[in-house]
Amino acid sequence: MSGVSIQSALKEATTRLFRSNCSQVDVDDYEARLLLKFVLNVSGAHLITDPNQNLTFNQLSRYRSLIERRLDHEPLAYLTGQRGFWRRDLKITSYVLDPRPDTETLVQACLDHIDDAPRMVLDAGTGSGAIAGALIDERPAWKIFASDLSGDALKVARENLSASQIPLVRTDWTVAFASQSLDAIVSNPPYLANNDPHLGTLRHEPRMALVADQHGLGAFVQIIKDARRVLRPMGWLIVEHGHTQRDAVGQLLREANFQVIHCIDDLAGNPRVVVARCGSQI
Repeated sequence: MSGVSIQSALKEATTRLFRSNCSQVDVDDYEARLLLKFVLNVSGAHLITDPNQNLTFNQLSRYRSLIERRLDHEPLAYLTGQRGFWRRDLKITSYVLDPRPDTETLVQACLDHIDDAPRMVLDAGTGSGAIAGALIDERPAWKIFASDLSGDALKVARENLSASQIPLVRTDWTVAFASQSLDAIVSNPPYLANNDPHLGTLRHEPRMALVADQHGLGAFVQIIKDARRVLRPMGWLIVEHGHTQRDAVGQLLREANFQVIHCIDDLAGNPRVVVARCGSQI
C-alpha cells in the first residue's frame, strides 16, 4: 500500500487542479473524484463512505499521472475513454473531438424542426458518432448516415453506432452522396481559425476537426455548396458554428439560396446553431 488514503489523494489532486486554473472552481472537486472513481473502479459513494482506504502504489501512480495529464488540458473524456452525450455513453479517443454539451443544442434543433416521418438524414463529419447516435435514438424512422474523412474517427464511430445499424461513409462531407438523395444534413464542422487563441488548450484534440481555412469558414463553404446538390427540394441544413460566426454563416447560406429559418443560442446564451432550408429549385 502507498500509505496515501482516498481522502488525502483527493485533497492533493483538488489543490493541484485549483492552482492550475485548469478548470472552473466549481468542477475541481468533481474532476478529482471522477478520475479517482475511474482508477479505483468504485462508485462516488465509496469515496465518501471509505475515505481512509489506502491506494496501492499502482493506483496512486496512475491517479497522479491522470491528474498531470488533466493539468496539461487533456480532456477528461480522453483520460477515461468515455463521455456521456444525450442519452448515450460514448467511447472517446484522441482521434475524435470530445463532444461538447453545446452540441446537444444542434441535436435539439434537428428534433424541433424536422418531424418523425421517415427521412434520409446525414450526420456530416460524424467524429465519434455522437450526433448520429442521439438522432437515431429519438427518430427511429429516419434512415441516418454518418460520414467522415478520417478513417480513425470512423473506427470510433463504428464502435459507438454498431448497435444502431447506421451506415458509415468515408468521404469529404457530402461528396459521396447522390444528387437529391437526402432530406436533411446536420453537421458540427471545424470552425476555428488557424490563429484562434483557444487552440493552445485544445492541442490534444485532432486539429482537422477543429480548424478550417478562410478564417474558420472553409468547411461551411464546402458543406453549403454541395448541400444544394445532395438535398431534395425544401431539404434541411442544420449546422453548429462558433459564437461569433452567426452572421457570416447566415450570409453564406443566403448567397447559396437557402432560407435561414432559425438561429439558436446554446445553454450559455451564445449563438450556436443555424437552421436553414433549400428552395424548391436546385
